[in-house]
Amino acid sequence: MIVIGRTLRAVAPEAVWEGIAGVTAGQDVTDRREQWRKPLNQFTLAKCYDTFSPCGPLMATVDEFEDPDDIEIVGHVDDLEVQRGRTWT
Repeated sequence: MIVIGRTLRAVAPEAVWEGIAGVTAGQDVTDRREQWRKPLNQFTLAKCYDTFSPCGPLMATVDEFEDPDDIEIVGHVDDLEVQRGRTWT
């Protein structure tokens, strides 16, 4: 997730990072029962409850990354790596 640091409107693509305060981890939570109740395919509603989009608590500023357009993300559960990816592949 990105943390917006100032108002961004009609900004040139190469200037967007100047308005970003930093990046933080976020989690997409979905209530599977809500997702499949009638009418079917409630994908948006099933993600809209309070506490369903936790993020943080740490934030890294953009200048901490060599290339903020290519950040590696690694997830661990205890000592086991369960996910690895990049923001740009």
